[in-house]
Amino acid sequence: MKYCGQCRSFFAGEIKNCPRDSAALEEMDIKSLVGKELDGKYTIEKLLGVGGMGAVFKARHAFIGNEVAIKVIHPEMAMDKSVTERFLREARAAATIDHVNAIRVSDFGKIGDMLYLVMEFIAGESMKDYLERKPRLDLNETVHIMNQVAAALDVAHNFQIVHRDLKPDNIMFKTGLKGERVVKVVDFGIAKVKSASDNTKEALTSVGTIIGTAKYMSPEQCQASPIDHRSDIYSLGVMVYEALTGQCPYGDANGMQVIVKHIIEPPPKPRSLNPDIPEAVEKVILKALSKQPTARYSSAGEFTTELTTAAGAYCDLTQGTQTSLLTPASMPAVSQAANNQTIASPIQAPSVGANQGNQTIVSPIQAPSVRQAIHTMIASAPVINTSGKRPKAMIVLEGKGIIALLKIQVQQAGFDVLVQMSSMEAVATIPTEKPDLIILGVELSQLSGPELCMMMRTKAEMSQVAQTSVLLYSGMAEEELNQKVKECRANGYIHKTWNGQRLIDALSPYLNR
Repeated sequence: MKYCGQCRSFFAGEIKNCPRDSAALEEMDIKSLVGKELDGKYTIEKLLGVGGMGAVFKARHAFIGNEVAIKVIHPEMAMDKSVTERFLREARAAATIDHVNAIRVSDFGKIGDMLYLVMEFIAGESMKDYLERKPRLDLNETVHIMNQVAAALDVAHNFQIVHRDLKPDNIMFKTGLKGERVVKVVDFGIAKVKSASDNTKEALTSVGTIIGTAKYMSPEQCQASPIDHRSDIYSLGVMVYEALTGQCPYGDANGMQVIVKHIIEPPPKPRSLNPDIPEAVEKVILKALSKQPTARYSSAGEFTTELTTAAGAYCDLTQGTQTSLLTPASMPAVSQAANNQTIASPIQAPSVGANQGNQTIVSPIQAPSVRQAIHTMIASAPVINTSGKRPKAMIVLEGKGIIALLKIQVQQAGFDVLVQMSSMEAVATIPTEKPDLIILGVELSQLSGPELCMMMRTKAEMSQVAQTSVLLYSGMAEEELNQKVKECRANGYIHKTWNGQRLIDALSPYLNR
């Protein structure tokens, strides 16, 4: 590629002088961008990786000072109209998917013939790297990782965006503010955005073109057939299979053999590779890997919700670290405490700490020690409801996996739980159901949690629930979350990283109102 030292632009072809200012151009390798300033805004600090279309760099915003990742498309490649269109589509798709578990895009542009995309920099490792260190994951860790992946996919699919290249390479792990693991879905570079233009001759990913990574491709991808969001669900199923067994369903075959096997050959039963996988979990995985899209789950969230439910009888899903599997026969005995709470006897097994080994907690809501079984109250801090009637809590959140985990904790705190996945539907349901407590996600796509809270507090049509207790729920910095509570007149908040005891403490004051 050619570089103009005067206007700092990049060009392709055999031209010798800059078409902008006529300055002499110098030859430059894409790796030589390290140390240079890009578009007058970003200082390139480090090369992260090089591919056929360009490279990815770690950079720093020249004015703000924050770290970013920049994907640069080589000028020679950007001369191809289809490449440019695909790049712009990636930028628009990624910018549309505003979710904590999806990579955040902040800027994109063109400098001469070179395209660039500015993304959130993740100082962590990919799931692929993690699986190389730890080839087989336990059931808990797998569920918690996949719940976060599914949450991002559900948002993307809601915007008619299909990823098409889901694999461990495109799943990144980031450490959150509280030390928790945050899972990020990255690289929507070959994402399929369904629109009216799909039927034109210039559709960039038209039928007849196979795009994806063989080990994780759906049967319809392998046949270059039309695809929808259920193709991503198949790929998600492959990743769950790999996480629990240590290998992909057809991992030992070469590229073309894998493609044929995806199309015609049933996958080996996961339990044939790892007998510790519960039968109920195996059944969920195999449904996601159905050859026909109509036989799979209807959404990524539905898949991981079923996975969470199937796994819940065998392990403590309120923990994000490795735990021993529990069989139904080894579940603790249940006795009635003096205050009429249901208390579980401790499981006779060694205690597993919340940060044992090199694993990081990934649960949006963490519970105390694994010595407590799932769906039990916490004996060390009993919650007493003197009214004799269980109060009703409504959870308004998007992402079935996250809802499933939060619902368990709220039930443990002593509430009956209603769930709404749409803020607009919640507007209609709240006056009818009159819940005692409402937990609102801050980042809702139609009407945000704070906006819905303010509507309850100020709108005449919602006057009958104006005094209902409201807690905001988010993973944002707690200082910022507390400010939103004040602005919308909520009663408080629940943070995504809180452990079970802290959540119980936060909910206890609302039991007897």
